[in-house]
Amino acid sequence: MSSSEVMSIGFFAQRTGLTASALRFYADSGFLVPARVDAGSGYRFYEQRQVERAVLLRR
Repeated sequence: MSSSEVMSIGFFAQRTGLTASALRFYADSGFLVPARVDAGSGYRFYEQRQVERAVLLRR
């Protein structure tokens, strides 16, 4: 997976050990903003480069 490929919030949550609700909280707080948000559904997508920061927040 290259750094520009996006992951669904569910897959990203699984990779980082965070729940989807925790990811939404961090996004709303500005700590871990999704790489992309679908304008129609509001669905959040993350990139590989964001995994390290997510794991740091989890710790």
